[in-house]
Amino acid sequence: MSDKENTQTSVEKQPNTTPELDMKSVLDRIQSLEREKSTLATELQNKDAKLHKFTESKRVEMQQTLDSVIQKWLQSMDTKVCTRDMLLKSH
Repeated sequence: MSDKENTQTSVEKQPNTTPELDMKSVLDRIQSLEREKSTLATELQNKDAKLHKFTESKRVEMQQTLDSVIQKWLQSMDTKVCTRDMLLKSH
């Protein structure tokens, strides 16, 4: 088939539409996409807020755990220092 025949065939296969119908379908699609975008933006904001809360609570939890570990380590160091000092004084 020649290019001219292909063009004629593809034109014949297209439904008979008017520019107004084509524009209406384009506008409808744009509105649909805008609604979808708005919905997705809202979902994203909600998930970001949830993530921020989760991250903040995890940060606080980790800080408390770190403080506890440091406190235990310092207490063990105090005990070792006291024991060493006692040994040195007794000699």
